[in-house]
Amino acid sequence: MPVWLVLLLAILVVLGALAGIRQMAKFQEEITALKDRPAFTPVSVDPEARNNKQRLIVHAAVVEVSDIPEDLEKNPYPDAFRLIRVEPVRVLHGTLPAKKLTVAAWAMRQRKVLSGRDFKVGDFVTFDLLPAELAYGNVTSIRQIDTMEPDFESPLYYESAEHALRMNALTAADWRETGRFRREVIPRAEFDHQREEIFQAYQQDVLPGLVKASKENKIDSYSLNYLKATDLFQPVYGGTTPAAVMVDFASFLESRGVDFLLVSIPSEVEVYPEHFASPVAFPQWMAPQRYEFLAALSDAGIRVVDGAQSLREAKATASGPLFMPEKDPHLSSEGCRVVAKAMAAPLRDYVETTQAFTEKTVDYKTGDHKLKAYQVQADPGDLYQPDNTSPIVLCGDSNLFWWQSMHCGSAGIGAHVAKELQTPIQEIAGAGLQPQTLRSRSKELATKKCVVYISSSWVLWDDRNPWRLYSDGHSTDLK
Repeated sequence: MPVWLVLLLAILVVLGALAGIRQMAKFQEEITALKDRPAFTPVSVDPEARNNKQRLIVHAAVVEVSDIPEDLEKNPYPDAFRLIRVEPVRVLHGTLPAKKLTVAAWAMRQRKVLSGRDFKVGDFVTFDLLPAELAYGNVTSIRQIDTMEPDFESPLYYESAEHALRMNALTAADWRETGRFRREVIPRAEFDHQREEIFQAYQQDVLPGLVKASKENKIDSYSLNYLKATDLFQPVYGGTTPAAVMVDFASFLESRGVDFLLVSIPSEVEVYPEHFASPVAFPQWMAPQRYEFLAALSDAGIRVVDGAQSLREAKATASGPLFMPEKDPHLSSEGCRVVAKAMAAPLRDYVETTQAFTEKTVDYKTGDHKLKAYQVQADPGDLYQPDNTSPIVLCGDSNLFWWQSMHCGSAGIGAHVAKELQTPIQEIAGAGLQPQTLRSRSKELATKKCVVYISSSWVLWDDRNPWRLYSDGHSTDLK
């Protein structure tokens, strides 16, 4: 072998080794940064924000309440508030003018006491608020049913009526049992008690393993970005926060008499943590930031179905994988069927049974992998098709259309929800679809009884599509 060739090969080996060392150093820097990052961004205060008269959406702890007279029938007002003082722990939209706020929360509407307004010190509530000056001009008195003295020199905010009525509806048994976030499966109090320990374990032990798995080509980049975003209450890439958009979209629909249901699709990591990281101290909170995100929305009166719970319960008896192979973050057809069963319960009251569907198992091959797909049929050989006249509309990202209009067809979430309900339903799907995408269809949405938004976890933190408030594209009293 010529000497020059030997020297060239030696140089290439040295350069390769140096590149490997640099890559490893970069990897260690990334791991160190993740471990040292606070679990959530502290709330910042700008006193000048009071002059901006902005809408404010916050997740806050109740720190002070006052007594309510027992005999409310003598209250002279048909509509009245109660005052509470809160300390925000998350700012979902807007800028916080002070560490503590006084909130005029709706307590009586049309001479009916809102039973869901029984606030207690220590409660966490998500509020949709307007500054007093923007809501009612120069406020010098408040129609209230409690005994707290208002302080008009401090920041005073009024709660959205639609938000208050939605919160009050949570006292209904059917919402509590079938529609709400299933806290009986993973009790919120247990999470709150261990929150610091859970996030510390996630950042110190789990995230390094996930970053390593991504280097080994086991996790897609979009899922990894979401998993690394330990605080989902921050604005996303120049937009607002996903949580604020959900509250805003729900309020917009509520003001038009339409119910809202959020269905959250987890990442594969959250269902099969043992495939990506070890050890996992809290597998039920594999991605605690998403759990905290859903719990805050539930506190805001939004009905939530967490697909992670049902998928984890189903994986032991599933006939195949619940997610697609080869770093594809979408659900498999079987995963779609599991989520559809979980979300069908809160939708049954909106429709009547009109058609029985059957299910056909077919073989499907993707790359070197063979999967089972479960096609929904109206009649033998006649595949299920959505119905745009349905009182229910499913809106969602690619997890909604992946098995409906792609692959073998009619084997996705919508088809299996229709099978559970025994009636066809409408679907509006698009890659990365967010509520803001639906602004042009507002009149159509207003004719429905329930709008379901199906959100994949990676869409929550997607740099391709910043989140915007739905109501920003409309002339509405919610702004």
